[in-house]
Amino acid sequence: MTTSGEFGHVQGGTVLYRSILLPLSEGRGTIDFLLGAANCRKKAEDA
Repeated sequence: MTTSGEFGHVQGGTVLYRSILLPLSEGRGTIDFLLGAANCRKKAEDA
C-alpha cells in the first residue's frame, strides 16, 4: 500500500510526502511482518 500527497506547513510553504507499507510472509499465506517507510521534503518552488 502506498500513499503520497502534499500539505501546507504552518510556517508557510508546501511539504510533499510519500509512504509505503509492505506485508512480508514466509509463504504460509499469513503476514509475518510489516515493513514501512516514509519520507518528506519541502516543495522546490517554495524553497
